[in-house]
Amino acid sequence: LINSTALLIEVPRRFLTIPGEARLRIESDLGTSNTVGFDINYPRPNLETINPNPWAADPTLGTELPAAVLDGLDPLGNFDTFIARRDYWEIYEMLWNTANIQGTTAANYFPNWDFDARPALPSVIVNGTPTAKYAQSIENGVLNVTLREGDYDEPGTLTFQLENPGPGGGLSQRRTLNVGAPIPRVTSISPALIRPDTGTTPADVRIIVKGPVNVPQLTTTVGGTTYDLESEKRGNFNAASVVYLDDTALETFFYSSSLLEATIPGSLLTAYGRHQVAVFTPANNSVYYERNSHLEYDDVDDEWYEVVDFEGNVASGGWSNAAILDVAWEDPMVMSSTVDTVDQYDADFAATGYLVSINGINFAPDAEVWFDGEPRTTTRNSEYNLNVTLTAEDISRPGVFIMQVINPGDYRYSDPITFTVNPPAQAVPATAGRPQRPDDHSAAPATTLKGERR
Repeated sequence: LINSTALLIEVPRRFLTIPGEARLRIESDLGTSNTVGFDINYPRPNLETINPNPWAADPTLGTELPAAVLDGLDPLGNFDTFIARRDYWEIYEMLWNTANIQGTTAANYFPNWDFDARPALPSVIVNGTPTAKYAQSIENGVLNVTLREGDYDEPGTLTFQLENPGPGGGLSQRRTLNVGAPIPRVTSISPALIRPDTGTTPADVRIIVKGPVNVPQLTTTVGGTTYDLESEKRGNFNAASVVYLDDTALETFFYSSSLLEATIPGSLLTAYGRHQVAVFTPANNSVYYERNSHLEYDDVDDEWYEVVDFEGNVASGGWSNAAILDVAWEDPMVMSSTVDTVDQYDADFAATGYLVSINGINFAPDAEVWFDGEPRTTTRNSEYNLNVTLTAEDISRPGVFIMQVINPGDYRYSDPITFTVNPPAQAVPATAGRPQRPDDHSAAPATTLKGERR
């Protein structure tokens, strides 16, 4: 009793487990008062935080619960604001248990309430859309939810809200969840060599870019102890990652954290050259926690210790390492030649116009045959056959000479083949060719190899 016009009463908690309108009245020796309404509503949820911050396109999230929504309790810190109301039936069993409470049952107080009905769950809203959730016990104040794959397939930020059902209830404050992405890592591209397309309509080419499923963590081991020199990261490529050819962004298809496919326009593949292929992942305003350190040795204590160089949030993503893409023909390979041995001043060979036909593979347009370190007139019949015209000078001295096929561009060249010029079996008439001088050293010619294999 406060005074003749005011009373302070304490409502038992068991009466607050079911939403609706309670009716209050006062009874005394003088009689019973009229009743007044007392609304019992679901509380407005208080969203404290979300754990943990996931990594973009993390392949482990298919089997894990990536987000845990933590209750911030009510403004006075008394009750959780979205768990207890959802799980009212557990409170009902405890507070209205006949072993603890004597007298009227809950059904008499709430004659129109279906105690077997499951009340509406609080809704977890991610970027404006409700998401899946799981029933959770009332003690821990945590509501686990799963994110849709589209929510975490690229870096960025997600906005979380809770909404309790009515009566009462409503939306909580907004909390932001970071979806971070590491600096991408490339291990290989396929193909790594593409032939130049000199046609009128160069064809586009698709390449596969591969990397590790998870970007490896930098560690070091000293004296049998492994030290983490940076924070662990998850994932690698993601749906926002873009493959670049030098400075040109390519149309990119995301398959997994370890696999991207990109399309190179044919117009970029018409000329011989060497290019860099790299992956860029944008931050999209997201960050992740990083901790970098190194080891130093203490001579006094005779031990290694860790020195922290940086600790804090860094922007997600960035540029990967570069892989090399060559626009060139493959190394030519010589299988055979129609002529590989002649006699010095061979009249029959001269009658053919000193023609040698070379068979093999990967003979590029404008491929040349070199003889003893010098180019010779070459006709390309196909990528499998070349005709080369030697000179009278080439067979004017005996010896073993080197022939090679060299492709243009980066000068990829074949393994050498030999061309032998035998000394004549008898003296050569003066009219048949150049006479051999006593001091002629042509029997030991130079065998120069042109080009440099890459």
